[in-house]
Amino acid sequence: MQKLPTSSWIGNIMDTTHDDPTARPTMNEVVVRFEKIRKRLSWWKLRSRVSDKTVPLILHRLYSPIHWIQQLSYIIRRIPAIPDYTRNKEYSDV
Repeated sequence: MQKLPTSSWIGNIMDTTHDDPTARPTMNEVVVRFEKIRKRLSWWKLRSRVSDKTVPLILHRLYSPIHWIQQLSYIIRRIPAIPDYTRNKEYSDV
């Protein structure tokens, strides 16, 4: 069974690809919406590996430990799963 994106993701996609450019949200609004979605996700979900279902199981079993070793190194070094650009005023005026 394929996982479908949540309604908030679909809403953001529909809004940002609206036919009328004046009806589209600004980039700051998109960043705020994305931040709200990101805050609802657990740290485990944010660091989880996205796996291609067509990859053979043996390769999945091989790559998963490699992925988690890399994620552990990021956790130890306190590197966030998704960078928070809103903290840096150089990148955002939100």
